[in-house]
Amino acid sequence: MLVPVACGKCGKPFQVDEPAVGTSVECPWCKAGVLALPVAAPTANAPQPLSLDQAVQLPPEVSRPISRGKLLVRVFLLAVAMVAAGVVGWLASQYGSGRIPEGAWREVEFPDGNCKVKLPGTPVEEPFQIDTRFPGILGGKRHVVRRRFEQVHVGVGWLDLDPLVARTMHDDSLIAYERERRAAELGGKAVVRGSAQVDGFPAEDVEYDTPNGPVYERLVAALNTPRPRLYVVTVGGPKQTLKGEAGQKTVAEIAFPSLWLNDKARR
Repeated sequence: MLVPVACGKCGKPFQVDEPAVGTSVECPWCKAGVLALPVAAPTANAPQPLSLDQAVQLPPEVSRPISRGKLLVRVFLLAVAMVAAGVVGWLASQYGSGRIPEGAWREVEFPDGNCKVKLPGTPVEEPFQIDTRFPGILGGKRHVVRRRFEQVHVGVGWLDLDPLVARTMHDDSLIAYERERRAAELGGKAVVRGSAQVDGFPAEDVEYDTPNGPVYERLVAALNTPRPRLYVVTVGGPKQTLKGEAGQKTVAEIAFPSLWLNDKARR
């Protein structure tokens, strides 16, 4: 009678005669001398491993179509993301560009009715330092719109003059005084870029090279009026220029010509 045993070296099963059980025998597989010890024979009730053919096959996963509502939501969210990305990109390209939207400009008239000018928003009055060394200056005001997104500021201001002194004052000397005063105030150098006429009054366009970028001003000497004044229109910003390319107006080319002085204020 053959008895099943297992090799103590390689673990492979083999059979020996019943009298050889418990003795040293040679493994037919690895040829090692091992003690023939019987192994338990499988019982009838012991579970047997299943073959692949006997294993239960699960049904394949069925992909369910996306409902129309969910599809529309996904399309909507994708469209919103694309629009948001476009808006962010446009804002990034416009930040600090120095270009002001056309719809931002409005004509501003001041309470005394002596002048009107186009400004890109509602102006705010800012402090104005008077140099009392120049005779005949009674005071002054400055109203400025600061567009921080485009990094541009546009404003208008004036110096009120003593009518008696203004009668003996020359236009050029008044403009030269304000030009040099502003150069010192801005910490830059003044360069005359041209001359003009505003409602018959002499005007001068000046560029100031300042640490914060260029500043351009149009100085208008309106002396022959019941309320003599020196008017100043100001445009400043890192990317500002006095003249633009063909078909594209600069901020200065919009603001400077828009200054209107009341004809009724003349003598």
